Amino acid sequence: MAELFAYDCRIQYCSLNLDGTTSAFGAAERNAVNDDIIEKYASQAYRTLCLVYRDVDVTPEVVKDWSDEEIETDLTCICIVGIEDPVREEVPESIRQCNEAGIVVR
Repeated sequence: MAELFAYDCRIQYCSLNLDGTTSAFGAAERNAVNDDIIEKYASQAYRTLCLVYRDVDVTPEVVKDWSDEEIETDLTCICIVGIEDPVREEVPESIRQCNEAGIVVR
C-alpha cells in the first residue's frame, strides 16, 4: 500500500472525510468547506493548505506513472490550515510598474 499526499489545497478532489470513520464528502460538503474555511483564510491573506491523502493498493513504481487525474480522486481530507504569507518587499513596486504599464493587478 502506498499513500499519496497533496501539498496544496485540493479540496475539490476530495470525496471522503476523516472523523474517526470514513464517510461521504460530497459537493455540498466541499462547498461548505470552501465557503466557511478556505475563503475565510483567503480573506485574511492567509495561504491555505489542505492535507489530503489516498490509500492505494499498488507499488510506488506503478503510481509514478499515473496521471494527475488518476491520482486526484477519492482523496481523504485530514485538515485545512491557513498560514501567514506576508507580501514580499518587492511586490508593491512590481504592482506599481504593472499599473503604469496599463496592466490591472488584482
